[in-house]
Amino acid sequence: MIFEITQTHVAIAEIIMGTLVIFSWMPYLKGIDQKDEMPDGWAPQAKSFWLPDLLLVVLLFGGGIFFLMDNPLGLNLSALAAGMLLFLTLIDINYDIGNQMYSSDRGGFSQVIADGILLLMALFSGNISF
Repeated sequence: MIFEITQTHVAIAEIIMGTLVIFSWMPYLKGIDQKDEMPDGWAPQAKSFWLPDLLLVVLLFGGGIFFLMDNPLGLNLSALAAGMLLFLTLIDINYDIGNQMYSSDRGGFSQVIADGILLLMALFSGNISF
């Protein structure tokens, strides 16, 4: 293998991913409103994800911090985070396909990239955790 993925790499990636999830919610701190380019019902659907995303952030930060401390709890938290991230990503991809979010007037290629990164992160975390 050219590049060995270590526990430290996973820890840093998890902390970065948790930070990105937090930043993804920043525009919505004042509230989530229906946007013209989004499908009907997007705002209520988006509002339902703040709690699972918050739990995901706690698991990602906890797994990353415990991994850095060489604590075995990091492995368990990372495995939970990987499973949760995979599940939430599959929900997101299914929603995006069903609502034509990959079309150019709704995000297009940038939406594909975002979903791809989430899926890769879930698989990356899961690969190290098991």
